[in-house]
Amino acid sequence: MVGSQALATALRTLTKEAIRRHVAADAYGDIRRLFDEHGHLRPITSLSAEDAALIAGWEVIIKNAAAGDGHTLRVPAKRFEKRLPLM
Repeated sequence: MVGSQALATALRTLTKEAIRRHVAADAYGDIRRLFDEHGHLRPITSLSAEDAALIAGWEVIIKNAAAGDGHTLRVPAKRFEKRLPLM
């Protein structure tokens, strides 16, 4: 299985220091870094790997702007959650 081989390779490359960094980034990550000064989400391509890891889920909802007008709105829905409790 390709997936299990990739997982085995990833596990072999993990070090205690890398695990500590990931746990600290998750536990102490600040989602305020994901937004600009106007409260808008920064473009996903501009986020660092650490900041992007704070996003637990993402979907785009397409809905009608007004019934029968033929226009739709794209509304990004994000889910942020701490995966680990603060230490």
